[in-house]
Amino acid sequence: MILNAFGEIQIDITEGTVEAIIQHFRQIYDTTNWKLHSSYPYLTSTLQVLQSSGHTLAVATNKPGTITGKILQQLEIRHFFSEVYSPDTFDPPFLSKADMVKRLIGEYQDHESQWVLVGDSAEDYAAAEANDLFFVAADYGYGDLAGFANIKYKVRQLDELPAIIRDIKSDRRIQMVNRDIFEDLFVLELANNHWGDLQRGLRIVHEFSTVVRYNNVRAAIKLQFRDVDNFIHLNYRDRTDIRYIKKTLDTQLTREELSQLVEAVRRSGCVKMVTPFDEKSVDLCVELGVEIIKVASSDITDWPLLEKIAWTRKPVMVSTGGSSLKDIDDMVTFFDNRNIPLAINHCVSIYPSEDAELQLNQIDFLKRRYPGHVIGLSTHEYHDWQSSIMIAYAKGARTFERHIDIETEDRPFSPYCSRPEQIAEWFQAFHKSREMCGAPGTEKIPSSQKEIDYLTTLVRGVYAKSDLPIGHILTKDDYYLAIPLLKGQLSCRELLNDQRTAVAVKAHAPLMVDSVDSLYNHDKKLREKLQRRGL
Repeated sequence: MILNAFGEIQIDITEGTVEAIIQHFRQIYDTTNWKLHSSYPYLTSTLQVLQSSGHTLAVATNKPGTITGKILQQLEIRHFFSEVYSPDTFDPPFLSKADMVKRLIGEYQDHESQWVLVGDSAEDYAAAEANDLFFVAADYGYGDLAGFANIKYKVRQLDELPAIIRDIKSDRRIQMVNRDIFEDLFVLELANNHWGDLQRGLRIVHEFSTVVRYNNVRAAIKLQFRDVDNFIHLNYRDRTDIRYIKKTLDTQLTREELSQLVEAVRRSGCVKMVTPFDEKSVDLCVELGVEIIKVASSDITDWPLLEKIAWTRKPVMVSTGGSSLKDIDDMVTFFDNRNIPLAINHCVSIYPSEDAELQLNQIDFLKRRYPGHVIGLSTHEYHDWQSSIMIAYAKGARTFERHIDIETEDRPFSPYCSRPEQIAEWFQAFHKSREMCGAPGTEKIPSSQKEIDYLTTLVRGVYAKSDLPIGHILTKDDYYLAIPLLKGQLSCRELLNDQRTAVAVKAHAPLMVDSVDSLYNHDKKLREKLQRRGL
């Protein structure tokens, strides 16, 4: 930079001279010029508000640590910050602001995702992006962020910052709600089964949304968007021998027709969902208020498309048919790093699929490898509409996808598609699965009293082997266990050894709760519990 500046005014200068100038500047700055720093308006009051609101504050700066400490002390604000990081805070020194921030937030592992980076430079913005942090641009600073048009949060002066932080907290709550959008969600894939006929598409939406309402489930009706004019290369538009090209052209709808279909889904009470196959179609998803974006199995490594989808910040569902483990890992990491809600569907991309090709154990694998994500099943089998969903639900799948269509004489019907009555059967199998599986498998549910009462009839009671005098210290040789268990009688579940008899007990008589001087006799609640138990 210095060489360029002197070059512009046509003064010859060597790199050695530049280094000498830099060293001279640092010497002056480190000795006297650091004292020239003054605070921005509202600095102290803003820090007080943030700290009193329970926020942890820290500094990450490219200034040397010693000088940074002196500046903060001079401005009388050092006590607001829990951490102050400079390039030379550790040995070896940090190579970038991003590395510095990563180390800093790593000290607070339970709250890593809750940090917000406030900065005024491109390096600050890059550090926030690298660590998946919300970024607030300080327009009052020395840096230049004019080229970053997609920065959502900006402050013109410091006293605006607390309100911005509240907005960011609200955004986080919305994102957490969005993560729940996949739970028990059915995806009805309309795809191109409208065959380019808006009225047919509207009929499909109507018939299947009616089945959704009658069966009391939450469902999305999913469309497919393609910018057909650019999606197919102009030299291949007449290639009717290529099935994908021919069907894409045969089923094309106008933007207005797609808009009407999306609106019909909204009015039906179903979730608006779309698979976009190109970047322009992603823009259309945003324009039409689509709620969930689906990534097809074929596009799991289409990084330009994934980048565009991530830009929308909308929840994403992805199918994994035909994908390698690395493909899935890279894709999950990509969306996780951007804090975008993601559901992952096991899918076998064979149309139709035979039962032996479903590989439902992959649901177990996906749940173990990607904890914290909803795992689903996108399926194309055609023999029945009960077995796969009941097995998948029991394995932990919580979102389910099938292709839908109606049978008419003028259009072909694919065997992997489902008619309305088959989807109703599918929904009913889901309800039966939930009933049979019961509460979530993440915790032990309380046993029912009916179950407890039954098992109690199988428990052995304690009986005296011989006459036992009062005050006798019990050993295992003094009693035996047998059914039935009587009300108020001690059982095999209670500890008896080394306990003392409170009354004399005849041979073969039951040892009752009152017979032994123990906790069971002195604790009122335990005593009442044993007196209610048994025959």
